[in-house]
Amino acid sequence: MKAIFVGGRFDGLVCDIEAMKGKSNGKLSFDYSALRKQGACVPRAELDNQPLFDGYLSPMWDGGMLRYETQEVYDLMFD
Repeated sequence: MKAIFVGGRFDGLVCDIEAMKGKSNGKLSFDYSALRKQGACVPRAELDNQPLFDGYLSPMWDGGMLRYETQEVYDLMFD
């Protein structure tokens, strides 16, 4: 699966997320699969168990790929 990074040290990088796993902090995004099976309104399955990166928020879905943003970039959307 492709990922795009916006802001921070990887700004502008578009790559296969598998290639970035060695640069992650070793943690994964939350797995909502059990809640999803119960009918809860949760993020889409593609966001479950994705690598997390220091300085970036959890991934979001962006047109068929993962999108990682810094807090500063995210905050710009609400100024």
